[in-house]
Amino acid sequence: MPVRRLTDADAAELRALRLRALREEPDPFLTTFDEDQARPLEDLVARLRQQSDTSDSAVLGAFEAGALVGMLGFYRDGHRKARHRVDLWGMYVAPEARGRGHGRALIDAALSRIAAIPGVEQVHLTVAVTSEAARGLYLRAGFKVVGLLPRAMKDGDRYIDEELMMRSL
Repeated sequence: MPVRRLTDADAAELRALRLRALREEPDPFLTTFDEDQARPLEDLVARLRQQSDTSDSAVLGAFEAGALVGMLGFYRDGHRKARHRVDLWGMYVAPEARGRGHGRALIDAALSRIAAIPGVEQVHLTVAVTSEAARGLYLRAGFKVVGLLPRAMKDGDRYIDEELMMRSL
């Protein structure tokens, strides 16, 4: 199953997938549908243009029959004291494509790219405790729970806890 770094040419398809994720499954995401929808497509195009195959950040896409069905981003903090770690963000696989290995392929591709970045020793992520399938996927990929962020997000009157996970390279 093809996984590759997304480019500015993928911006419209990525935006559509991300808006779908935010609309249909908002709990895992810090950004809301309304916030993302209000951002111009040109902002996403510019962000994707800044990335390269050798950069410290990227958005990866999983494809099925030529269509984008999954996404996962990673970034390396610019602060000197945090250069040893990279964070994963924005994991989503469309429901109709789940159970076919796209999520694992995205994680494996991200970990492979991250391992090639000089000086990176570990990978971090947060996962909403309500996202049981994603949590299980991360655990199977070798991530360990290292903490709980109670009330990490608030949506209306409802709080969502997140687990902090880490994996050494």
